Amino acid sequence: MCVIPSTDGICRPNTCVGGNRQVLRVLYTNADGLLNKRQDLQNLIDSFERPPDVIAITEVKAKLHNHQLLSSERNMEGYNIFSHGLEGSNERGVLIYVASHFLTISGRYTY
Repeated sequence: MCVIPSTDGICRPNTCVGGNRQVLRVLYTNADGLLNKRQDLQNLIDSFERPPDVIAITEVKAKLHNHQLLSSERNMEGYNIFSHGLEGSNERGVLIYVASHFLTISGRYTY
């Protein structure tokens, strides 16, 4: 798969900048409560030669903790954030971070 950063804001699937293939780097983790693992996650990201382009985190809220994550607790520098199930619900929540140099569009879909 080849991904184009949003330098001109136009999405061009299956094409490459300068003819070079680029790799989309994705990190996934099941946090079972992100708040107390935030520094561990940051240390992992910092250990990579190149940070992930996409970070997906499930079970953001801990099972036995009633704390609602503040936006400052879930923001990550250099990434746009998308979330589901974090605001006032019994769901555990999902966070998806996408590197800010990619064109991202948020939408709500019914299924």
